[in-house]
Amino acid sequence: MTEDDKIRLISLIIMLGIGVIIFWVFRQEEEKTWNNGFCSCGGRWEYMQPIGHAYSTDYIYKCDKCGKTHEFSKVR
Repeated sequence: MTEDDKIRLISLIIMLGIGVIIFWVFRQEEEKTWNNGFCSCGGRWEYMQPIGHAYSTDYIYKCDKCGKTHEFSKVR
């Protein structure tokens, strides 16, 4: 294995690690926003509709109290 190959391998491992960390942080933030089905104003999140993206589907929820909407990555 040449020096360039080692550098490429280490760079790939670092990039994969960064991707995993970003994914984990996104999931944690989504769980925090979901808050067991309650909006930050005290209202409940109500399912509205799915929205399709190129490679995934998100789900729109709307607060029944303040009207704020949010996209979640899974049906709750």
